[in-house]
Amino acid sequence: MKIIVLILGLFFFMSCENMEDVHKKYIADGEIIYRVKPTTIKSYSGYNQAKLTWNLVCPKLVTQCRIEENNSLLAELPVVYEDTVRMECILNNLEEKTHTFSIYTLDAEGNTSLKSEIIVDVYGAKYEANLRTNISLKSVWRKADNSNQVLIGLSEQSSSKVVKTRVYYKNVDGKEAMQEVKTGEKEIVLEQVAEDSYFKLQDVYMPVENCIDEFLAGEMREYPISEIPVVGSRCFKSIYKSDDHTVKGVLTISDEAVTHSIISYGETRIEVMPMDSEVVLNNVKDNDKILVKTFLKDKNGVEYFAPIRSYSVSDISHGK
Repeated sequence: MKIIVLILGLFFFMSCENMEDVHKKYIADGEIIYRVKPTTIKSYSGYNQAKLTWNLVCPKLVTQCRIEENNSLLAELPVVYEDTVRMECILNNLEEKTHTFSIYTLDAEGNTSLKSEIIVDVYGAKYEANLRTNISLKSVWRKADNSNQVLIGLSEQSSSKVVKTRVYYKNVDGKEAMQEVKTGEKEIVLEQVAEDSYFKLQDVYMPVENCIDEFLAGEMREYPISEIPVVGSRCFKSIYKSDDHTVKGVLTISDEAVTHSIISYGETRIEVMPMDSEVVLNNVKDNDKILVKTFLKDKNGVEYFAPIRSYSVSDISHGK
C-alpha cells in the first residue's frame, strides 16, 4: 500500500511538473511566461446573474483568477494551491442578454494564463413578462370525513419549460397559503382549506436546464368559489314538479369513481347509487333547497365528495 501511495504521489508531482513544461513552450527568449489555464468551464444561467465553475490543475505560483467581459474586470478570486482547485463565481447585476466571459489566472508577478472563454445566456424581466400559466384546474374534491382536506386535480402541462406549479388557496385562518406541485403530477392534497376558498394557479419556469433561478408566470389562472370545476358531481339533466309537493328528476351518468350520492332537502336524505338515474322527491316545500352531494374514491381508496349541486324548489317549473 505504501508503494502505491508513493507511486501516486510521484505521478501527481510529475504531472504538475509536466504542466509547467507545457507552459515553457510559450516562453520565447525567457520574455513571456504563461500560467496554468482554467479548464472544464461550465456556465449556469440565472435572473440577471450567472454562475461560472472551472478547474485549475496544478496551478503552481498562481495567486488569483480574474473574470472579464470585453476587457472589463468583473471579479477577482484568490487561489490557494492544490493539485486540482475547483472554483466558482456568481456574477450579479448582469444585463439580460447573451454574455461572453473570459477567465484567466495570474501569479504574484503579473504573469497570466491564456484566456478561456465561456458563453452564457442571462434572463430577466423581459423573459419573465412573456410567461403565462398554462395548467388548469380540473377538479376539487373534499375529503368525506374532513372537508378541510382537499384533493386538487390538474390538467396536463403544455410547456416543457415549466418545472412546477404553485397552488394558492385560503386556509381555515382566512390567510392565503401556497403549495407547490411538480410538473407531471396531476393531483395534490391541500390541508386546512377554508370552505369558501378560492384557488389560483401559477406556473414556475426554468428557461434552460440547470438554471440557478426560477421564473414566475406573470398571469395566474384564478378560480373564485363560483367558478370551481364541478367534475365528478352528479346533477339533474332534467327536473320538474309533477305537483306542488313532488319533484321528479333524471340525474347525469356517474363518474366511474363515484360510490354514491346523497340528495337532501329539508330534513329528508335520500341515497342514490351510481346506476340510479330517475328520482322522485316527495313532500317538497317551496322554500326548500335540493342538494346533490356526490361521493367518490381516489386511486388509493380515500373517499371524497365533489362540489355540491344546489337547486331552489321555487325555481323549478311544473311539468309532466
